[in-house]
Amino acid sequence: MTTTTCSNCNLQGHKYTHCAQPLRPDLEIRRNKHKSNRRIPDYVIAQEEEDVAQEEAYVEQEGLGQQEEYVAQPEKTMEEQLEELAEAAEREVAEKEAQIAAKHAAQVAAQRSAVAAKKAAQKALAAAKRAEQKEKTAALLADQRAQAAAQLTTEECEGAQEQAAERVRFVPAPRGGRGATRGGRGGRTTTTSGRTSATSARGGRTTSARGGRATSARGGRTTSAILQPTPTNMPWHPPGPSTGGGRGMEKIPITRGRGTSTNGRMMGYFTASGNY
Repeated sequence: MTTTTCSNCNLQGHKYTHCAQPLRPDLEIRRNKHKSNRRIPDYVIAQEEEDVAQEEAYVEQEGLGQQEEYVAQPEKTMEEQLEELAEAAEREVAEKEAQIAAKHAAQVAAQRSAVAAKKAAQKALAAAKRAEQKEKTAALLADQRAQAAAQLTTEECEGAQEQAAERVRFVPAPRGGRGATRGGRGGRTTTTSGRTSATSARGGRTTSARGGRATSARGGRTTSAILQPTPTNMPWHPPGPSTGGGRGMEKIPITRGRGTSTNGRMMGYFTASGNY
């Protein structure tokens, strides 16, 4: 039979009574083994074996006992260890640099997107302001035109219409000659400008005036050098060339005539009696 050793005082086979320390709980069942070398009962051994089996089953179920087998590696030299350390340091530095570069790129992209959004907002605001200003300007011009149109009286409107009609209908006549010329018997007299021609009557004197009218001294005949007689329903006379080389409308008396010079050109306003 084997002897057991007291777990408190490490003395083999001594009595437990003089040991000051208390027994452990798992040794309570062996309280009397120190007094005699009696054999441990079978039920105690069976209980212990059952406890061990349950513990092993629990360890296998949870996978706590699965560990890799240790394989002894050959020892590395100092140089190899230094190289491994250097490589590990380089990898760590590269990873940090990559992280910093990615962070910086993200910041730059965020800043650019913010600037682009700000510029787009400024452009949209400027376009809206321009459109609003155009609308205000158009409304102001329309208001001014409406006020100007309302201020015009009926007479002013009629006068404006007449002036517009005059500008459409009026064509300036060519400039007439100046002064008097003396022609021979039955000859032809031409003014210095070369635009107005008149034929004298039998050695008489023919005068070309600015108003476009020429009168002969003898015979009492009236000749229109530039302008022709005008009907009563046409107040403004359209200018025309000389009629018949100075003879004109001979038997039609002209009651009123007026010549006006505008920029060196002739403009006539005549009112005739009779059929005109």
